[in-house]
Amino acid sequence: MKQISLIGAYIAVVALLFTSCGGNSDGRQKSQKLPVLTANERSLFENDALRIVEEDGMETEGWVYNILKVHPKQSTIKNFQIEGTILSFESVIGNTMLVSEGTSTLRTLLPYDLTTGEKIFDIEYNFSSDPGIDVDNDYQFSFYTYEETLPTISWDEQTKSWKSPNELPETVQNADLEKVKKEAEENLFDGFSLMAYRKVKVDLKERTATPVDEYKWGYLE
Repeated sequence: MKQISLIGAYIAVVALLFTSCGGNSDGRQKSQKLPVLTANERSLFENDALRIVEEDGMETEGWVYNILKVHPKQSTIKNFQIEGTILSFESVIGNTMLVSEGTSTLRTLLPYDLTTGEKIFDIEYNFSSDPGIDVDNDYQFSFYTYEETLPTISWDEQTKSWKSPNELPETVQNADLEKVKKEAEENLFDGFSLMAYRKVKVDLKERTATPVDEYKWGYLE
């Protein structure tokens, strides 16, 4: 009788250990095996939670597009793909993937929730791929946008000086302007132009994109 009791106690202990350590019952995420990349796929980004892959672009009736795929390594990440003309991977911020769409340096910025595969919200301001994205934390970041109302300056070869159609506001006469002027010295020609980009702060929790009075300068294409 005593031996049976000991066996029962042993079984109970083993069952308890199995429950506490096995089968992800402690809330640990299940790991998932990544698919093998095909000949027309290439990895753009990879971390402990996922891999982001680009599939080669295609052309259909004059419309050129490519595909970005999210391959999860953990069960909390959604397996999904998006397509557009043309998509570029920008960054992963917390549980958000930032993708831009377009064929020029001024593009549309698209934030996707990696846990659902859904776009979080529409950002109305165009995104400049140069200077890119500044990350504050897992749900806040900033980028720079261009608007036609923002100041521009052009090089006047005859006077060897920079000219502006209007007087430049003090807010845009910053150290970055002088830096870009210096960088452009070797490539100056009559009409060579620089443009101001305005900073936009994004809050993913609040789903807001707010312009602020901070500026950078770049080349006008």
